[in-house]
Amino acid sequence: MASPVTDETGRSGKSVFAGLATIFLVGATIGSVTPKNPELTQPYQSISAMIGYTYFVAWSISFYPQIISNFKRSSTVGLSSDFCVLNVFGFGCYTAYNASFFWSDTVRGYYKKRYGPEAEITVQSNDVAFAIHAFILSFITLCQIIYYGAEPGLRAVQLSCPTILIIVSIFALCIIYPLLVIFDARR
Repeated sequence: MASPVTDETGRSGKSVFAGLATIFLVGATIGSVTPKNPELTQPYQSISAMIGYTYFVAWSISFYPQIISNFKRSSTVGLSSDFCVLNVFGFGCYTAYNASFFWSDTVRGYYKKRYGPEAEITVQSNDVAFAIHAFILSFITLCQIIYYGAEPGLRAVQLSCPTILIIVSIFALCIIYPLLVIFDARR
């Protein structure tokens, strides 16, 4: 049943089928017992939740083979630091976005104010669960680079110039945009 995570050969059709069936059953089960989107009617509430949690399980499993491989080999040779840093950064932003839409009445209120009271908030519990899970596992992978690197510590994370430029630009925008909003509001 754990073949999607542990079968590195990919040769056994039987193990692949068992893994896919397990992913579907776990996703459908979680989707059937979790809260549903009240803006949908039945049976679409249940179908949406089951499909959503099936994608959550399938996509979440994709993080484990790399983490397990790094642990077994006690090495992250060949793993891109740029990829891992951008993944942590991206999933951190994705988590903040999904969590704010899912849990913040203020954010949902602003959204409905801008797009109308009938505007549907499409973020569901499976989106939040995936975002948090992906952020944590991406962070674990980055920590493995730091721990198992040729020079253990932060020196193991060597970023390319384009990646550094992207990260600095995004941080600059995150600082400049709120300042522009504040200055514009004072006029």
